Amino acid sequence: MDKLISIIKENKVKYLLIFGVFLFYFTVALHKLTYSSLWYDETIEYFFSKYFFSAIPLDINEEAPYTRLLSALQPPLYNFVMYFWLKIADSEFWFRFFGVLMGAVTLGGVYKSLNRFVNYKVCLSVCAFAVCLYNFIYYCQECAEYNLMMAFEAWCIYFFVKLLDKTTVKDVILFTVLGSLAVGTQYGSAFLVAGLALVLFIKSIIERDYKTTKLLAAAYSIALMIAAFPLFWYFVRFQIRRADVANSIFNIPFEK
Repeated sequence: MDKLISIIKENKVKYLLIFGVFLFYFTVALHKLTYSSLWYDETIEYFFSKYFFSAIPLDINEEAPYTRLLSALQPPLYNFVMYFWLKIADSEFWFRFFGVLMGAVTLGGVYKSLNRFVNYKVCLSVCAFAVCLYNFIYYCQECAEYNLMMAFEAWCIYFFVKLLDKTTVKDVILFTVLGSLAVGTQYGSAFLVAGLALVLFIKSIIERDYKTTKLLAAAYSIALMIAAFPLFWYFVRFQIRRADVANSIFNIPFEK
């Protein structure tokens, strides 16, 4: 504790600026957080999360939770996490506040990644600029999987950047786990995670660092078996069929 206090005293300007940027973020993100009521998609997310393990009251279709999740056309991790989040409190503010927290986690990951290359002032400037972006705040305030996805991706990128410099078992594990969690939150993350994973793998081969190549191959294989394959087998392959049906229904009015 004394060591932590001494570090803060030695870098008080830095930590004051960090505090200022995050205070700025929370001020902006919390402004009018519940100004508008939950819109349609947010309401769907609420019921899918609150009743993750049970039937939704007054649901005339009486769908089983698993069947209902397949209709979401997205991975189940966000709703799973939100199920426990709503156990703490159940209100519109609390439901949306989760996204605000994930936005702060995202900014933390952005700061740490950039700080590997530039000084803290530049990092904080980028974070402050991000707070001024409408789309960033929009997705932090929206009750959807995107805010959780951003948090996982930001820290996945941080460990990717660390691995570019030096390979450690700990960083490989954290990179792989965070990447898997990002994909389990939003399927679109697969493109980013696969790209980063491929870069690390090719880099190790080019540098003839076969120890790292084997370590990465083992980590990727475990991730595919534990995370990717079950996600595909229990969700993706059924959701693709449902997506085709949904698209065909929406395209009916436009067909000749």
